[in-house]
Amino acid sequence: MSARYLLYGDEAYREYGDKIVVTYTLVGINRKFVSIINKKISDFKLKYFPNLPPDSWKIHMKEIWSFHTRKKTIFKEFSQDKLTLFVDDLLRLIKNLENGFIIYNCSSITKRPVRFTKQMQNKKKVDIYSLLIMRIIDEMTSQGIRPELIFDSEKPGNGENIIHEWADKAFKGAQTSFLYAYISGGNQIPEPRFVTPASYPCLEIADVVSYVVARYCYKKMKKENIDIDLSKLGKMYYLGFEKNIDFVYCYQDKYPWELFYG
Repeated sequence: MSARYLLYGDEAYREYGDKIVVTYTLVGINRKFVSIINKKISDFKLKYFPNLPPDSWKIHMKEIWSFHTRKKTIFKEFSQDKLTLFVDDLLRLIKNLENGFIIYNCSSITKRPVRFTKQMQNKKKVDIYSLLIMRIIDEMTSQGIRPELIFDSEKPGNGENIIHEWADKAFKGAQTSFLYAYISGGNQIPEPRFVTPASYPCLEIADVVSYVVARYCYKKMKKENIDIDLSKLGKMYYLGFEKNIDFVYCYQDKYPWELFYG
């Protein structure tokens, strides 16, 4: 291994009619450049709220974009025009992050069963989560990179690492297969960690990407106008499924809706 990459992940989930959208995002950066990226994110926050310490508030798109939740945040005085300007500026920031900054997004839209349980919902998440991290490990180890994955926790916790039983089983289950030895290149890859939401600046970026992608898919399903231009994020790796169930991916600045869903 010649380099170490930290990959910060977040997920988003939407339902519409009998359809379910699950999307996971990983934003990656060479470990030695993390402080540079963190400073750019802090400087962006200071630009809009110069009197607030950057680490005293978090970029959380659900709270920012929704009118009802926004009223309880520091964005409550923002007009719609100012809010749109903020989001456009935020997407531009992400697009222009350098030093090897990279984004992966894996999404799936499936039909919702009539009797849809929490267990079924978790199974959908496990499928996408597992495919994404296995793809990342395969791609990065082949280039001499050791990936270290850090995800936003879905549940509260006080410690640095919060145990998610389903994710623990998914990763350790994969490690027992012969295929994993090939995918990992025989290298020891740390088990993905789940931490307090938005506890790292790059987790805030992962939240933005997951929210924007999930909203894009949600609007497409409803056949409504897209209100956040996904292409403003720039190029990223999109992973998904063709109609014949093949797992495919592409690198572009436009969401591959036709490729994934026809």
